[in-house]
Amino acid sequence: MPLDNMIFPEPFKLSNRNPRGLPERAQRATITNFQLAVFESANRATNKLRPSVLPAGTVLMRNVSCEHGKTGDQARTVPPNASKNTGVRWSGLIEGTTICKGALYTSLDVQGLLNEGMRYRRETISKNVPWMGNPSGKAKYTVFGPTTKDYAELLVGHVYYTFKLNSAITVLDLTRSAAREFYTSIEGDREYQAARRDLRIQPELWRIAFDPVDYTGSRPLGLSVLLGSMGQGLRVESAQNEVPEIAGASTNVVLGGADGRQISFLEPLGKLLAGRSEGHPALLEIRLDHGAMDHAAVMPGSVLPITSE
Repeated sequence: MPLDNMIFPEPFKLSNRNPRGLPERAQRATITNFQLAVFESANRATNKLRPSVLPAGTVLMRNVSCEHGKTGDQARTVPPNASKNTGVRWSGLIEGTTICKGALYTSLDVQGLLNEGMRYRRETISKNVPWMGNPSGKAKYTVFGPTTKDYAELLVGHVYYTFKLNSAITVLDLTRSAAREFYTSIEGDREYQAARRDLRIQPELWRIAFDPVDYTGSRPLGLSVLLGSMGQGLRVESAQNEVPEIAGASTNVVLGGADGRQISFLEPLGKLLAGRSEGHPALLEIRLDHGAMDHAAVMPGSVLPITSE
């Protein structure tokens, strides 16, 4: 179902759960305790994860705002204060703790790149409805506005870069198909089970991790990997589904790094521009070594099988 046709009630999001009617401070502590339980349980289950090697020469893509992507070097730089961010899925900070790590978010295929780019073009709209379950007598809910599949519009205010790995890296796979034993091990952990009971949580952990809008359960999982010693990052599937008509696994790669520091093994390769291929919208890659339009090549997997209006 398109994201703009869905309603997200705030009281039922994991980040706001309060089944026991606790005061706000105690409620926040309970949610933090849940995240800590996920983090610690994930640390104990790390040996269940499947490492994979991305060889030198692998192409990764990244979408950045123009202000943070004036050059390829700027676009491969971990954002300032990334380790204190509480609004991203797999990295940042568990509030009230010192558990934190910055990261750079990249995509391994065009579907992953577009799913994320189109999702974050949506306007977030919050409204209130009467609800007796809240002492205030009302509850907030969130809906999302439309996005665009017009590449020219999608690129307004943003830059899409391609990068090449100049050395092989190891990533741990958190996709459900590859990490089933990892999630099962955490769910069987007594510490996780106790924290789950406190919040009356029913969904399986992998569903919590890939919730399309709530990152409360995924951040401690990502941090357990990024703060570990087994690789340079993690491999995941996008939780968004904006372009099902494009083939691909919607694979993203999250690379851990220090705030404000460049990821040295990413070599800027090219920029992506809006174009066409045999009458269909496509992304064209302009290599940074020459940048001439007549050398533009269609980015594999970017041709949208729709006609422009």
